[in-house]
Formats: sequence, structure tokens, C-alpha cells
Amino acid sequence: MRKGPHGNLSERKYLILLCSCLFLILFFSESAIGQITRELQPLIENNTTLLPGNYLVKKNVYVKKGATLTIRQGTDLFLGPDVTIIVADNLIIEGKEKQFVNITSLDSNNPGNGFQIRDVSKGVVRVSFAKFKLLKRPLVFNKNWLRESVTIQNSLFKDLKNQEVSVEFQDLDQIQAIKEVPVKFKGNTFANNSGSILITNISSNYLHFEITNNVITRNEYTGRESNGIFSSPLFVNYHESNGARPPVIRNNSICFNYSSMVFTDTVEFFPVNNTVAGSAESLDLSGNYFGDKTADEIARQFDQISTERKTPFVYFNDILSKPPTNVNGHIFKMLVNGRAITEDNPNKQWEEGIKDFTLIGNKPMKPGSSAQVVYHFYRSDTLFIKQLNHHIELRDSGKTVFIELEDRLQKKENNGYFVIDGLYDDGLFEIPAVSIGKKMFLNQNRELFLKFKDLDQIPHRTTSEDVNKTVSDRHQMQVLPKGLNPIDSSNTDFRPHWEIEFFSGSSIYYGDLAKSKLRIYPANARPAIGFRESFRLHENWKVELRQDYVVIVGNDNTATKVGRARGTGYDRNLNFKTTLVDFGAMLEYDLYRIGKSNPVIVSVLGGGNIFFFKPMAQYKGIYYDLRSIGTEGQTLNGQDHRYAKYAWGLPVGFKVRRELSDKLDICFSYTYNKLFTDYLDDVSTGFYPSEEALTSANPDLGDIAVKLSNPNNKEGQRSQSANYDGYAYFGLSVVFKLY
Repeated sequence: MRKGPHGNLSERKYLILLCSCLFLILFFSESAIGQITRELQPLIENNTTLLPGNYLVKKNVYVKKGATLTIRQGTDLFLGPDVTIIVADNLIIEGKEKQFVNITSLDSNNPGNGFQIRDVSKGVVRVSFAKFKLLKRPLVFNKNWLRESVTIQNSLFKDLKNQEVSVEFQDLDQIQAIKEVPVKFKGNTFANNSGSILITNISSNYLHFEITNNVITRNEYTGRESNGIFSSPLFVNYHESNGARPPVIRNNSICFNYSSMVFTDTVEFFPVNNTVAGSAESLDLSGNYFGDKTADEIARQFDQISTERKTPFVYFNDILSKPPTNVNGHIFKMLVNGRAITEDNPNKQWEEGIKDFTLIGNKPMKPGSSAQVVYHFYRSDTLFIKQLNHHIELRDSGKTVFIELEDRLQKKENNGYFVIDGLYDDGLFEIPAVSIGKKMFLNQNRELFLKFKDLDQIPHRTTSEDVNKTVSDRHQMQVLPKGLNPIDSSNTDFRPHWEIEFFSGSSIYYGDLAKSKLRIYPANARPAIGFRESFRLHENWKVELRQDYVVIVGNDNTATKVGRARGTGYDRNLNFKTTLVDFGAMLEYDLYRIGKSNPVIVSVLGGGNIFFFKPMAQYKGIYYDLRSIGTEGQTLNGQDHRYAKYAWGLPVGFKVRRELSDKLDICFSYTYNKLFTDYLDDVSTGFYPSEEALTSANPDLGDIAVKLSNPNNKEGQRSQSANYDGYAYFGLSVVFKLY
């Protein structure tokens, strides 16, 4: 191809097309996400199973009698302001370990309610591996409800936006009940909330509660009476009932929950655990962990409750000195600058400056992708949020997390407190966020506390000094875009899963008939398509099997210069086309993310492959198999020294991937294949064979074999370069995630 005054015009067009592809990926319209978002209809009359994906619930939904609503892993529900899903029969929420069903509010400033269970039914309520976050009342059993059984297990209730009751079990329908209804509340985490769990009657002839293996911690209540319905994380009424089995409350960690009271010149904080009221004679609360208090201190706390209202006698045969290891992960001890602090007054070290934190948990922990140390400080009627650079070190097999701060706090910012969040236990359950210095902060800003009561209502601003981590969505989550970003799409709820990928793009040839080693020549571009199956075994790692079909071409006639680094000169007049079929195994690693909401992710990949190739050349419009001819004399004198049909290589490359949803990605990728053959194009450092010998070796072709081997009647070596050939391909692919 001749070059005019603008000789690189075709190449420029090619590069413009390439840049356009990248632009489309990086700035893909959010409306595409909205197209895959479904809206839950207000009336569900038949059995309905929500398919994995995003669901928007704009108005109240009613699940009629006789209908079952089933929600499985891979499903995210976004509730509009004050929206309730009312269930008159069966409710089944079935996430899986490390694959939660996420239920949250569309706008955290105007939260939705949650699920309301009502009416008499022979159905069941079964909830497992669900995450309820930024809601008002995620689960409420209305007065006179009835079901065969209720099981709520392995679920997370966090950042619930309600100053009153968040989870409530009202009275069972005693008239229509004919047998005992077992209610199991097991293996859950109820943390970082301002609302409580209320059980109107924990035991009757037709009702039996088992509350076991739960974590109820770091809930905070403001301006309420101590140990009241709205200031106790677990408040139960237990009344005498002849023949009823006593409730079971055992192996729970109910610790570090606080209620605050505002006095004339101070804000005081009182530890609260669970409160038991009612007419029953006694209740055994042995085998639970109630924090770092002694058994006598815990007993006095319950005695104080009994002086304020009619209560059963609460007794302990044993109280756990540490939280159980078979409950979800949480922090039960903290150190600042290497010295232990108390939850009541942890701020003695502030004057010398904060250098590091040590968090001790009940089981192994690890930081998630959004692990963060956030400093909140008050200035000019605004609560500023500043993320701090830090280094995390895991000790004691992960049960201890040591956090060293890399940022220094300026004196103008010393009126604040720390929040540490984004840690997970070995089951990928969220570790409840811990705050350090918050009680001192509220005392120092008592007027602020009186004005707002809820710190989330103070005007917030993220400082410009933010670093590479994300601010807790408890403080930052605003109205979601049209695309409905899933809960905390920084992927803290990672789920191992399979992926399938369809690739389409263009090939690039590197070899003896190319203009140089590195330049992309658009005239040689040919299609490349592929199919990949992969398993993402870690948030940043995945293993991939791929199959590709690639066409590459080269032609001496496309150049005007001779004597380039690869080849004896372009006046050889050689041409070829090779069809490649390769099979490879790759390991891919995500380097970093750009953005929190529907992020762009940059990855690198490498592996190995084996491929079949068949170089062909065109003569008078017909293509011939060059390998069988032996264009460099491989078949002369009855010998067979032809190169193999198969070869192996080492593919390496990169990807730029845009997450469109939990189920769909689009990405641009480039893969270069380092080969170990110089015959991809049928040209190497062999010599031009004589016409007679080549014609004799190919009697069926005659002089056609000569024209394919040496069209311009050259002498000597066919190429000066013994470098191995190579090929690459780039393009777009669509990735489907299979949970």
C-alpha cells in the first residue's frame, strides 16, 4: 500500500477505533445497568422466585395467601422510602455462605422498611444468609401471626436506620394455633444499629424461641431510659405459661452495646445487654458472653432492671469470659498505642497522638477490599470524614489485627473519633464496625448531640484528603443512580463463582513478513473470536480456560522499503495466511479498581497454550498448504523435515473490565502470545531450494511449488531473522457470571 502525504492515515484510523473501544468501556452509560434492573410488582398472587439480579421496590408489595415468595443468592433488593413487603404466607430467603441476599434502601436518607409477616398461615418463614442494611424495620411479625415454623439464621442486620424497634415478634394467634411453633434465631449478627430486637412473648403453649449463637454488639441508643424497649438490643417479655417449654438463650455474644443519657453538663453512657421482663419466675442465661464485666457486675445489671419493672429472676450457672468461637466474627478487645482501652473511657492516649490500633477478635479476620480507618471530626457546623492511610498486619493466625496509621492528624482536626470498618471473618461475615473516641467526642460536643441526637443527621462532608479506600456507606450512601448499584459494590461480599466469556476482536501478526517487531499494520488485521470458561476463586484472582480461533496474514508487497530487521527484504513477494486454533489456561489478577460504583478494573494475565496452525499462500487466487510443499527444502530427496502442525506458547496480556452488574461485565483485552516456532508464517532462515529439486518433490504442483517458495527468483536465505514468530489479539468481550 502506497503512502501519500498522510502515509499513516489507515493506521491513524485504526488507532482511533481502538481508543473509541476503550472509551466506550470506561464510560459506559449507566442506563445499560438500568435495563437489567427489574421492578417488583405490587401484587404477588402466585409462587414467585426472584431471579438473580437487581430489584427495585418502589411501592408496598403484598404477597397473597397461597403464594410463596422465594429469594435466592445473587439477588439484591432496593426498597424505596417507607416501602414494606407484606407476606401473608410463605417467605423463603435463601442465600448461601459467602453469597448473601442483599436487602437495602434505595436512599439511605429515606430508608425503606422491610418485610412484614402477617395473618394465619400453614406456611413457613425461612431466612438464611441475608444481609439487611440501611433499613428501618427489616423483619416484623404482626400481632396474631401464625406459621408452621420460623427460622432466621446466618444473617446480618447492620446500620438499621430506626431509633425504635427494628426486628419485632408480636403476639402469636393463640386461638387458631393447634401446636407449638418453633422459632429459631440462630447464627445472626445484629450490630451497629440504633434500633432493637423486641419479642412480645418469648414462650407460650404454642410458641418456643431458641436464640443461639448470635452476635449482638456495638448497637448504640440515644436519649432513652436505660434497658428499655428502645434502648436494649434484645428486649423480651417472658410470661408464665403452664406446660410451655422455657425459651433457650445460649451461646450468644451480647456485648458492648450502649445507651446514652444527656445530663446538665455531660453525656453519660450505660452498658446495656438484653432485658427480660414479664411474669415468669426465672430464666437461665448461662453460657452467654456479656462483655468484659465480671459475673457479679452482670448480675447487678440485671438486678437493676428488676428494680425498675416486674421481671423474672435471671441467673447464671456460668458466664463466658470470652465470646464463643463458633459465632460470627467480632471485636471484643481493643488497644491504642499498645495499651488496652475500656469501652467506657478509651481516650487517655489522645494527648500523645494515635499511632496504631490493635483489634482482637473471637476468630480469624481479614481485611476486605474496602477496609478503612475513617476519622470523623467536627468543624464549622460540619462533620468531616477523612480516610487515613494505614498499614494492616494480621497476627495470631488472624485473630489479631494490627493497624498502623501512616497519616498524621493536624491539630485543627483533633476534635473527632475513629471508625474502623471493612474487616471480615473466615466465613466472609462482616465484622461489626468499631468506633474509638466517640464517647469523648460526644461529651466534648454535647450541644451538637442535643441538637441532632443521631450523628448521621449532622451535615457531612468528605475531605479532599481522601485516599484510596472508600468511606463507609453508612455515612456516604446517597440516592442510587438509575443503574442501582448493588449493596457496597466494592465487592466486599465476594462470592466464588463461574464465569463464561465471549470474545470478538482483531488479530496482530509478528513475524518475518511483518514490517517490524512491534508495529500494528491495519492491512493485516483479521478476525479473532474466542470462548472462555473461568472460575473466580478470590476477589482478585481467577483461573481461566480459553479456546480461540484466530486468522493472521502477512504479505511482502505491502511495504516499500527493504532491509528491515525481520527479513531479507520485502521484494521477496511472499504472502501467507494462517488459521490458528489454540487452547490455553490462564491465571488473571486484578491490579486495582477505578471508582467504587460499577468500577473499572485493570487486570493482568498470563499462562500457557497449545495451538494448531496451517500456513497457506495464494497463487492466482488459489490457496495452497505451504507446510506440505516444504518451501525451504524440508521435503527434498524423499525426506520429511517439515515443522510440526502444533506448537506451544506463553500468552500474556491485560484487561480493562467494567462491571455493569453483579451478573454482567464488559471488557477490553489484549493478549500477546510468545511462541516457540519460527514457522507461523512458513518463513525462517532456511535457503531457497533449487527449482528442479522442489518441482521433483511436488510433482502434483509442478512450478506452482516454486512460485510459492520463491516467487521472485531469489537466492540464499529466505529470512535473516531466526527470531520466533508471535501473534496477538485484542477486542471486546462480554462476561456472564454464574452464581
